[in-house]
Amino acid sequence: MANVLELNKSKFDELMKEEGLLLVDFAAVWCPPCKMMAPVLENYSKDEDLKDITIASVDVDQENALAGQFQVASIPTFILFKRKGDGTFEELQKWMGAQDPLTFKSTLQGYIND
Repeated sequence: MANVLELNKSKFDELMKEEGLLLVDFAAVWCPPCKMMAPVLENYSKDEDLKDITIASVDVDQENALAGQFQVASIPTFILFKRKGDGTFEELQKWMGAQDPLTFKSTLQGYIND
């Protein structure tokens, strides 16, 4: 996933100090629905319509505490954050399970225009 940022706890904390929208995919390498969504997220990361959203992934097996911080109970779980630039952020929406790519993109675009 060349354009999807791979996050650990310290990279996540750094990224949260920036401003803007951040979509985080909490996933695992062994998870079939996660594998199905990986190319979708890769495409989103290159999609001009979604250029205002930073897209990242967290391996829940490697970053269990980070997944626990956001009550990730099943994978994949996607969380869209609005970062305020001062280290604070708001969780805008959480999705669990594989998503329909077109519907998911449309929902994400709605947050860009807010």
